[in-house]
Amino acid sequence: MAVNTVAPFFLVQGLIKELIEARGHVINISSIHAKLTKTKFTCYGASKAALEAVTRSLALELSPLGISVNAVAPAAISTKMLKASFKDKPEKLRELESYHPSRGIGAPAQVALFVKTITDQQGGFLTGTVLEFNGGIACRLHDPD
Repeated sequence: MAVNTVAPFFLVQGLIKELIEARGHVINISSIHAKLTKTKFTCYGASKAALEAVTRSLALELSPLGISVNAVAPAAISTKMLKASFKDKPEKLRELESYHPSRGIGAPAQVALFVKTITDQQGGFLTGTVLEFNGGIACRLHDPD
């Protein structure tokens, strides 16, 4: 909670003056686990769900000041942390890739480009939104055939 929810809140609070002057954008990085999760992810999923609530609340408070506040909720992204969790089971990583209708997992650079696209929005109308970036995995129900 301290890293995923409390720290982003206080970071925004500490930069209010600069954000107002720049008519800035706050983009919080959530996770698919805020809505769709699995066992042993309780704390992580709860912290990301809380971050999404903070995103919506800050949007209500800061949008009138010219600051847009949104979140991006990625699914599997090929980070060092994800790769490390599959280092002893590469077949499970390939299985994870196959679960995504896109037939792969995202790259950090793709997330960065998506975030940049959001910050290119002018006018502040895009605010208080959680944008999914998930390769289509959130569309698929994994039931036995």
